[in-house]
Amino acid sequence: MHPILLYLGLSLACLLGAGQVQPAHAQQVSISSLINYPFGAVLNSSGQQDVNDNLCFYRSNNPRRARFRATGSGAGGAFTLASGGNTLTYQVFLNNNSGTVGEAQLTAGVFRNYSLNSLSTQTCGSGLNGNLHIRIPSANLQAAKAGIYTGTVTVLMEPY
Repeated sequence: MHPILLYLGLSLACLLGAGQVQPAHAQQVSISSLINYPFGAVLNSSGQQDVNDNLCFYRSNNPRRARFRATGSGAGGAFTLASGGNTLTYQVFLNNNSGTVGEAQLTAGVFRNYSLNSLSTQTCGSGLNGNLHIRIPSANLQAAKAGIYTGTVTVLMEPY
């Protein structure tokens, strides 16, 4: 098989709070330091591709717990990048600490509960306390057809 050049890009969106929470009782949550994930030009023979970024997860009051749900732009919220009729599946991992050690893989559309580190500022001035990691396994890249693949992953954070 000859190497095929792929152009990969993934953008992020963030939603905060639950639709069921009344404004008078809403608890402030935020995610900051989000970036887009420009994988750029990749050969399908170049092996697994990983990008990750440390983030700031904040909840304004105790208990410092939140639940997260990620959905992709693929059919039914699947984690896929698309190029015309071709798709490329990726994986999403989330960590309630900076870095990837101890991260957990997310299932598209399924909530995962986390205890947040007790940072008191919305900007995480004393250090970022979470990580979002995107992985495209090498087997998925090897099976991909040439193209410009794009997609969006949306991360919802809400108190629980």
